[in-house]
Amino acid sequence: MDRRICLSIGVSTINRTADRQIGFAVLDGAVSAAKCIGRWADAAGFGAGNVAVVTDERAAAGPVTIDRIRMAVAGLFPTDAAPVAHMVLSFCGHGLTGAEVGSIFWLFSDSLEEQYRVNVDAFVAELLKYGAERITLISDACRDGPIGLDLQRLEARRVVIGPSKSVKSPQFDRLSACQDGSTAFMVGEQGSALPGKCVFSGVIADILWRREASAITDGAVTTIGLGAIARSRTTERARQYALELYPQCLVDPQSMTLVPAAPVLPPEVGAQPWPAIGPALVMGQIDPQFANDAAAGNLVHAFAIQAFDLQTLDRIDPGQNIHTAILGANFGEGIADLDFAKSFSGFPDRAAGSLADLIQLRAVLDANALPADVRIVAERQAETTVKRLEAMAATQARHHVAVQIRQMSRRPAVGRAASDANLVVLGGGIRAIWSPKDALIERGPSLDYDASSWRIDTKARGHSVVVETDDMIFMPVTLYDGLQATVSADPRGGYVLAYGDEDGGAQSGFDAIGDLAAGTLSPADVDRLVARLRDRKHVDPILGVISAYLYRAIADVDSIRRMAYFYAEHGQAVPFDIAMLGAMHVGLDPSGALAAHVPDVAGRARPPGDVPDYVTRATPAVSVPVGGCMPWLSIGWDYVSDPDPQWAALVEGLAPFARDVKRSGFTNLPADAGRRLVAMLKFEPLAMPAVLQP
Repeated sequence: MDRRICLSIGVSTINRTADRQIGFAVLDGAVSAAKCIGRWADAAGFGAGNVAVVTDERAAAGPVTIDRIRMAVAGLFPTDAAPVAHMVLSFCGHGLTGAEVGSIFWLFSDSLEEQYRVNVDAFVAELLKYGAERITLISDACRDGPIGLDLQRLEARRVVIGPSKSVKSPQFDRLSACQDGSTAFMVGEQGSALPGKCVFSGVIADILWRREASAITDGAVTTIGLGAIARSRTTERARQYALELYPQCLVDPQSMTLVPAAPVLPPEVGAQPWPAIGPALVMGQIDPQFANDAAAGNLVHAFAIQAFDLQTLDRIDPGQNIHTAILGANFGEGIADLDFAKSFSGFPDRAAGSLADLIQLRAVLDANALPADVRIVAERQAETTVKRLEAMAATQARHHVAVQIRQMSRRPAVGRAASDANLVVLGGGIRAIWSPKDALIERGPSLDYDASSWRIDTKARGHSVVVETDDMIFMPVTLYDGLQATVSADPRGGYVLAYGDEDGGAQSGFDAIGDLAAGTLSPADVDRLVARLRDRKHVDPILGVISAYLYRAIADVDSIRRMAYFYAEHGQAVPFDIAMLGAMHVGLDPSGALAAHVPDVAGRARPPGDVPDYVTRATPAVSVPVGGCMPWLSIGWDYVSDPDPQWAALVEGLAPFARDVKRSGFTNLPADAGRRLVAMLKFEPLAMPAVLQP
């Protein structure tokens, strides 16, 4: 008989290190949330030995570590046990988002001590290899890391290595709340002996325990109902506590029953109520000095403020005094991938209400005769509002960058550069081009805008070169015949890459990069993006790479392999990231170059909407050369330190450089790391020929 299993993890405390006294908020509600999911699995009949709850609740249990999770996984997947039809994987605690495509990471108790973060997508991919037919991920990861601590530099780990049991087309549900620039989404009440209540986990528990009537259809709770209601109800709950939370709730189209119509679940023992709205407190551990502010809240809103033009605030520079007075001196420092001194571009229209609230709160705090209990409440409300505005400003900044990138992409190339050159650097700020010894280089013509172009022929090391810019940033570029690789400055800092031909491929590539920079891509967009790939004539490599990360986020390995096949069919090398994410065997071909061995892939049912045949069709096994010698996108460096044995040859020698790559956009290496990397690759600087005239 097939089994249902549950692994529920709750991490309340991130241990401090001896040399780094940086503290995270204590999320005591994370333990309660994890235990609640475990109790639900027991009540739902998962059975003895099929439920594991791992928390740091008691000193005897110890911190939550990778070793404890490995032991729990081993217990849930014992040798010769019945197959697993469904696994619920739940986490509540601290985490962080990646810079691209909705990636998420968890922090265990010893993450700072041991310098690691859990790569959730990789963890899920390994769990699928235990033979689980379906995994439902519930991830409630509060992003509230201390300012100044670059968590993205922690080594990304996948926790376990699965035994690669075969499951054709496994299913995956992803319900995740981990939001950029946001406060810890735990609420509680003044004077209550109960721990805090985590908002997203609390909503999930309400649905699973049948306390949310809107999620029940014909008496049952299904994955479809869970996904549909969890997002809307979480957003509503968060707003009740003056928070903004928009979880990602994507479930497989094939619905599965989580709680059948009968038997009815018993009432949850020790269920924690939602805190009252008026005296609720937010952000981590409950502060015993907080006063009941039900009346104070009315006082705050009764304050009249001086007339202030919100549109003026919308346009202010981060360095201006008014900006600091209203938003605070550290505004935006918690957003790891944005330099707000360069990227702040105002707020979206929906921020007007929050800005008005914050101005009111600042007026309250400036009052001379403000009672102590009212001041405490106003300071906490102001802190929460600033965090909400940080998230809005970060989204606005990414949209602003997207517009700039699209404008750069519209600069036309002329003359021979449009057809013969395969590398163009906008702005012309290039110091050197590093390449294998066999490369031949020819200078392209002058262009009608500030740029340099070259024709470079190289077959070694995945058709790769490394561009060193004037400001000594090293960026890898994979060259394709018939395509023009364009390197341009990213307004946020660093450089971006796009491909295209004279028929407009560059524009579609820049559009995808713009969407990525704007934070508008999600796994729900996968089929739409893949439909934009060139059919038969040309495949845009950047679109393929971005789509591969989206597919990986929803554990759709088959679609990554299907894309790899089409690169081979078009006579192109498969981008490095796709070979890495597709869990394919990578070895050396007779010439000594890396080649990916793509297995055959079965066809799948067509999704809703108009998508081309190659998104769903069956593809045969094939071998294809690998394009590039390192990840194209910086998020790919999270995979190089802990590779799967079957593609370990792909990332050999790269692990020492992983911490040097800022996790934002394309791979950009600082000067010292870049020079060490080209030396390791045995690349040499190419002699630059004189410029040609068109």
